[in-house]
Amino acid sequence: MSNHPKSGVNTVSSLSAELSFINPSDASGQQIEDAYQLFCTHRENPWQFPLFERSITTIFSLLLTTQQQAHAKGKVIAYVMVSSVLDEAEIEDVCVSTAYRKRGFASALLQALVEKLQEANMRCVHLEVRQSNKAAQALYSRMGFQLCGQRANYYVSEQAVEKDTASKETALVYRLDV
Repeated sequence: MSNHPKSGVNTVSSLSAELSFINPSDASGQQIEDAYQLFCTHRENPWQFPLFERSITTIFSLLLTTQQQAHAKGKVIAYVMVSSVLDEAEIEDVCVSTAYRKRGFASALLQALVEKLQEANMRCVHLEVRQSNKAAQALYSRMGFQLCGQRANYYVSEQAVEKDTASKETALVYRLDV
């Protein structure tokens, strides 16, 4: 990751010269709305915009945007939403647009996040992931996260929403010491 001349913006040179990290506090209103549309597209029960906006504009959250594609310059293609308390952080959500998946962007976001957390002397970061989300579990393991617990009946399953039942899915809890 290298610094871009504008404060708060970093490029992902190892992945593509066309992408940049932006701190949400430096993002345009349109970029926050783009992130929200991405959030809504990939969530069963998305939050209302005001809650999303408060959550995404925290000090450790990051947006990944296109920079050189004429049709989508500055468009948010991925984000990591992070909250923090004292010296611990929690990843609330990681999302990459379907068109940009399997290119290393989630790994790049998480690596950039870890660097920010280290610079801020944070001790660790936690996250929850659905037990059925094997791809995310593999990503977190590759990034050094360790499974540290479970939360039974944490998520309402997609099948339960479709069938209008009360079926719930276990969340796996991961931790990374930074």
